[in-house]
Amino acid sequence: MFKLREEVHHKVDTIRLQFFWRGASDKFKYHMIKWEQLCVPKYHGGVGIINTRILNDALLLKWVWKMLEDKIEDLCSQLLKAKYCKNKPFVTSKGNTGSQFWKGVPAVRYKINFGLTK
Repeated sequence: MFKLREEVHHKVDTIRLQFFWRGASDKFKYHMIKWEQLCVPKYHGGVGIINTRILNDALLLKWVWKMLEDKIEDLCSQLLKAKYCKNKPFVTSKGNTGSQFWKGVPAVRYKINFGLTK
C-alpha cells in the first residue's frame, strides 16, 4: 500500500538471493547468473523471479490510475481526493503531508505518463 524504501527492497532481495543460491544450507555457493537476470520474465530468457521494486511501483500506479479515472462510483479515490487534494487537481498535488500511502502515490505518479496515449 505504500512506497517501500530502498533498504527494505535490498533486505528482501538479500533473503531471496540467499535462499535461491544456498537453499537451507549455510554453505557458500558461487553465483552463476546476475540477480537482475533472474528477475527477467521467463519468456525473455530469465527465471521469472519478481522484482519487488517494479511490483511496488505497479501497485501504487494502480492507485494513480484510479485517481486519474475520476469515477464517481469509486468512493475510495473520491475520499482520497477530498482529503488530500482539497479542490485541486490530482496531478498538481504535492504529497508532502498525509499518510505513508499518500506520500508514495505522488512519488510514482510521473511513471504513468509512459503508458498514457490519446
